[in-house]
Amino acid sequence: MKVLFLCQRDWANHSFIMTQCLNEVGINSQAVTTHPNKIKFPEHALLCKSSSKLNSIIAKSNIIIFMHSQFVGTDVNLKKKKILVFHTGSKYRQHSGKMNSIFNPIVSATLTAADTFNLGGINEKYVVVPVDTKKLLPDYTTSDKLVIAHYPSGNKGKETIKEVVATLGNNFVFQYDNTRIDWISNIKRISECDIYIEDLREHQKGKVTSGFGLTALEAASLGKIVVTRLTYLEKYEKELGKCAIQVANNKEELKTVLTKLLNINKSEIIKLKQESRNWVERLHSYKSVGNMFKRIFEEL
Repeated sequence: MKVLFLCQRDWANHSFIMTQCLNEVGINSQAVTTHPNKIKFPEHALLCKSSSKLNSIIAKSNIIIFMHSQFVGTDVNLKKKKILVFHTGSKYRQHSGKMNSIFNPIVSATLTAADTFNLGGINEKYVVVPVDTKKLLPDYTTSDKLVIAHYPSGNKGKETIKEVVATLGNNFVFQYDNTRIDWISNIKRISECDIYIEDLREHQKGKVTSGFGLTALEAASLGKIVVTRLTYLEKYEKELGKCAIQVANNKEELKTVLTKLLNINKSEIIKLKQESRNWVERLHSYKSVGNMFKRIFEEL
């Protein structure tokens, strides 16, 4: 079996990360993108601008997974392949009807996260976002003044976050920067905080946003307490198990959560940090997500 993750642009390096999950459970896989990432990652999908080379790679693959709701044309007869699509993020949330009309006729299964579930994809399969828990190791060091950080790529509810933080006094340090920097530098600055706020947007272009992303998982893997929106907590825990996110779905909940965290002792803070790390190891490690894929492939 040879699996190909294929896309036009590999948002958040997701395609490459998925290959690492499959490799972890013994499945041969490769990620290919036709355009380069805007963010510099140390490892990434193969950049392939040659249509003949791309056709050759597709021809040698048994399973093709179109990533990020992006269709990539090919001269290869896809009817001889197992075809899946991974719908992840705003493109599918904003245009699910259009995306389903493109992919439903050609795929055997639709892979989605919980926030894009039940939007009309055929034969939906729930797959969570993975994180490299072997590379992103935890640091539970905690100072007397907690460090709360928010480093958004784009607008992740920054005005709401800054407004709430400004009401909480001065017994903590708040680090904020929306400058887009390379991945390694971003991981370094996240590793230096105690509490990471990921996303407080309630809407994106008129659509409700509902869940955490890869940055939340990276922060948790680094042993940080993660605060973010998560409107599908019940579904997540029913499908997978206990989640360690400190859920804040709006301004009032954010203030309540941060106030609670700022008023507990250091040993409780460290315990919450350890729970964050244990959660991603258990449910979002490369091996656990690789096994999710393995079960799906066996069902097809």
